[in-house]
Amino acid sequence: MGPGLLSLIIFIGVIIIVNAVLKQNIAIAMGVAWLATMLLDVRNFGTMFVTSLWDGIIGDVIFPSMCFGFMAVLMNRTGIIRRLVNILNAIFWRIRGSAGYVSTMTSVLLGMVTGSGPGISAVSGAITIPWMENSGFSKKVATTIVTGNVTLAASTPPSTSMFMLLAMPAIAGTISAGDLYISLLAGGAYVVIARFITVWFYIRKLDIQPVKREDVMPLRQALKEGWKSLFIFLGVLVPLLLTTGPISDLLASTPFGEAGVDSIDMMVWIPVLLSVIIMLEGKAYLPKWTDVKGWLNLIRADIMNYPIIGGTIIFSIAASSVMADLGIGADMEALFGHLSGMSPIITVMLAGILILIVAGPLNTTGTIAALGSVCFVALTSVGISPGTAISAMLIFGATEGCIPPASAPLFIAAGISGLKDPSVCFKDLVLYYGLINFVIGVLIGGGILPMPAF
Repeated sequence: MGPGLLSLIIFIGVIIIVNAVLKQNIAIAMGVAWLATMLLDVRNFGTMFVTSLWDGIIGDVIFPSMCFGFMAVLMNRTGIIRRLVNILNAIFWRIRGSAGYVSTMTSVLLGMVTGSGPGISAVSGAITIPWMENSGFSKKVATTIVTGNVTLAASTPPSTSMFMLLAMPAIAGTISAGDLYISLLAGGAYVVIARFITVWFYIRKLDIQPVKREDVMPLRQALKEGWKSLFIFLGVLVPLLLTTGPISDLLASTPFGEAGVDSIDMMVWIPVLLSVIIMLEGKAYLPKWTDVKGWLNLIRADIMNYPIIGGTIIFSIAASSVMADLGIGADMEALFGHLSGMSPIITVMLAGILILIVAGPLNTTGTIAALGSVCFVALTSVGISPGTAISAMLIFGATEGCIPPASAPLFIAAGISGLKDPSVCFKDLVLYYGLINFVIGVLIGGGILPMPAF
């Protein structure tokens, strides 16, 4: 076993011990794991420490990750998601179990603009769990649906894990951000469909009936109060249209040129535009533009999230750099060399099982940081396209809330619903969410479910 592969084992093992056993946050766990990997080459410890840490600090994903964290604060402060949900409620109220469908759609919307599993559980749960309980869902099922829908966080773009993967040395340059975005949209669509089917199953099983009309805001009123919240989708749509497809080609043929199109960085502009739209739409709920003290207080209220987000990204990139220096590329080529004769489905299954095992004690970000490069090399070595490989990996890794023993989204949802023993949800979470995600990832990677050829 080479030092590169050994460093990966140490990295995963230390993360699990520090995060799951010692109960430290994922940023601390990854920082300790990063230091531990460098002990394999003590003679060059100082050099690797400086160069790998610098790689992490200057990583392209640092700014968008911080910006998405600030955007989540703005979303909670302005209540923009609540206004979006009111519109959805007014549209779907006649449907049996509409609360479950709206909860799922809310998670889709949140997944596409935040990518945070615990964040989806908190925001979606606070809005839809009480409604689901009032419409006939049990505490257990309401908690399970909200937790299971967290699988949409990393499955649908953008997400912290998506940006992290794009920055990994083994992946950087193999696919553009725009092409990857489209691939993840396609893969995520299968997961969204599966989540709606699961809600349909629960509605039939529990014999849920439509809610009463008086409990729902009229559509005209919902649109009157919240129509501006629909502009949030422009934050994703505009950069996507400008960098891919016919509009991008048209711009490239003008004086703007291909260089101008290439200069539009989706990782920068999506969180920036989303944040600007949220601030404009919800300005009544935010401090005035000239109220510096008010803005500082708003930032301070959530400032402890930034070290966790930033530390996770920096240490994951730094650890990837160390593992690359230790020769993990050559070690993995040797390890997976025999897989060239295997079918893509078998290879995807092996990668999926490995990711699901690690996703139990870790969250999605930690899992992808530990296994992203390894699984990407394994999947692409058997002819799977980069976009499809990453989509399958993220669908596997998005099961952070569904696989025991650790599940922050489950504990958050249970706190909202008042479910005293959250562990009773794990059986359904594994069967109806974790296992289904595994099947979808395998079918995507095996070429059975169609995907864009990126």
